[in-house]
Amino acid sequence: MEKGELGELDALSVFLETLPDKLAKTPYDYTVYIRWMELVRAVGDIDSLRIARQHMRTRLAIPEDMLLEWVADEEAQPNALCDEMVLANIVDIFEKGVAERVSCSIWQAYIDFAKRVDSNKDAHARTAAEAAFGGAEYLFSILQRAAEATGSHYLQSHGVWVQLKDKVVQEVSREGDERRRSELVELLNTMFLERLSQPHSGLDETFAMYSEFTTQHFGTKYEQQMVNANKIVSSTRVKCAYRDSLEASLAKSDDSWDGYLRYIGKVIQDRAAATEEVCMLYERALALHCYLPDAWDEYILYMEGSADNNTQAALDVASRAIRFCPWSGKLWAHAINFTFLQQGHREATDVYTRAASTHAVDYSMLELSLAAAAWVGAMRLTQDCNTGTYAADLDTACNESIDKVYSLDIDTADPYLLLECCCASALIDSLNNVESARRMWMRVCKSRKTCANAWVSFAEFERIHGTASSARSVYRQAAQRRLDAPELVFSAWLRFEHAGGDLSKVYAAERAINLQR
Repeated sequence: MEKGELGELDALSVFLETLPDKLAKTPYDYTVYIRWMELVRAVGDIDSLRIARQHMRTRLAIPEDMLLEWVADEEAQPNALCDEMVLANIVDIFEKGVAERVSCSIWQAYIDFAKRVDSNKDAHARTAAEAAFGGAEYLFSILQRAAEATGSHYLQSHGVWVQLKDKVVQEVSREGDERRRSELVELLNTMFLERLSQPHSGLDETFAMYSEFTTQHFGTKYEQQMVNANKIVSSTRVKCAYRDSLEASLAKSDDSWDGYLRYIGKVIQDRAAATEEVCMLYERALALHCYLPDAWDEYILYMEGSADNNTQAALDVASRAIRFCPWSGKLWAHAINFTFLQQGHREATDVYTRAASTHAVDYSMLELSLAAAAWVGAMRLTQDCNTGTYAADLDTACNESIDKVYSLDIDTADPYLLLECCCASALIDSLNNVESARRMWMRVCKSRKTCANAWVSFAEFERIHGTASSARSVYRQAAQRRLDAPELVFSAWLRFEHAGGDLSKVYAAERAINLQR
């Protein structure tokens, strides 16, 4: 064994010693998995490379280039296309890949793989393929699914659809039974007409193919068929011209996220696209900007407001989002909210626990606060289903979330105090526990001494649930501190005193404030 290989083995050995601890502490750290894969690839251990990739896939979305590289490595094994286990592994990689993202290139790679497998006429290989794919008609099934999944992609769907069409044409030419042949011709006709009504960049080519198809199969009915088709195409051409202008603008923006936002906003405003077409625009954007939490957030909000089965659709997108951007508290909050709506508070708690216990978002008080606020909100809404332990569970949720968040770096705190306000509202409005809420605000202000928003919220709490004197005391304490936004406290204090109508208190507040200015 050469010196370089020994060095690589030593590096791998050292890395593997600390790997379990790293995975336990930071299972969402991309760099750990990348380094793991680099080291096992360097020593040529394909089995360990597969294990590393599988570990990564349990937590994170695997980037498209890495997914296709994984397929290539599996297919490079000896007799891969005849080995049921290898074929099943590759099918599993593709199936999870297309479930995670809408990608014409991944679907095309899947189709190409299925074609390579299908071209092997060896009986043993065919048996292995049917077992791995789950049926004999696997190529046709994949083509159908690919065409359905990518059909709304204005620029790239044409190539996939043509392959499905060609497969059906091939079946027509092979079919000896006249009745079955007529059914396939009718299927093709329906496919063409549906495609001609759908805006896509290959519309003229599709129309030309339909003309050839009609000439071949409809004889004397050709003219009427083409008249009907031409009506459809005329309408679709108008839509294509509209989309072409938007595609040109998008290209000028270098396919930026802002460019996609303008594109999406325009088609929604003009009511110029069906829901599935808008979703495809989001999917296209995410193919390029999958590590941008705001892009996922926009998509989730759209799905919740527009999809037929909106809650499940939003949950599906949110579940994908946290695999791409596990550092985003906002995306975890979406996953918690929609899990609660679809499955209940226990499952929502499991999602929050996954976020909080795996160090996905605990680098930031703000990010963890967003996830924790969603969890507290879910717990608050469980009163009807768990009356026996509701109060204790909600109180525990509030205290545990505050404890967890306030153990982090105070410089990363949420300036808007979403979690704190959420917990205070839960403690007061749901549990009528004013003292617990007061203790929480005292702790918050003690930890965030310079946060004007925290002091104003505490004073407002005392105004409503305490006394004028206790509220005034909070304002006075706050005014004496070096705050991040002192005028916020000063103006709130003066409004409070003016509302009380006691001029002596107003002037006393003004004197105290002037001393700090």
